[in-house]
Amino acid sequence: MAAAAPNIELTTSTITSTLCRYWGGGAASWSTEGSQARAQWERSLWAAAAPWPTAAGQPKSPDSGMGVVDEFAMVWRQIGELVVFVAGDDEYDELILESEVFPLVEALLREHCGGKLVESTLLHYDTYGKVVLTFEEMLRQGHLLYTNVETVLRMSKLKKLDTKL
Repeated sequence: MAAAAPNIELTTSTITSTLCRYWGGGAASWSTEGSQARAQWERSLWAAAAPWPTAAGQPKSPDSGMGVVDEFAMVWRQIGELVVFVAGDDEYDELILESEVFPLVEALLREHCGGKLVESTLLHYDTYGKVVLTFEEMLRQGHLLYTNVETVLRMSKLKKLDTKL
């Protein structure tokens, strides 16, 4: 089985899924299993990153971590109001996700959100489309091709933003 490109999920610290982009791995079976399989995957990510505070007065959760979920390496980090999960298999182990993929994802988010990493900024129609487009530009045929922020941004500017997102 060929390695799948890393999967990226952005959520808020209140466990509200904001943006998910899956290129492979467990996502391949979701077309037949439906949204329940995807929801189970997302619950597994949150469970692996627990504990998360749900009410005022609870102890502060850690801001980052790594683990294994369903045989996929997973790295997560809280950046501002957003929690970013990056998962991969085979050649996309914890080291690659942490040292190559995560810094790229974080830099692209900061570039498009103007450094204000909150849900409302990300969900702005123009910002959301640009983020999705740049995540698509990082990959070619299911493999991470670009790891330089300037290159990804330059390549994404060559494509027309679909305003129907």
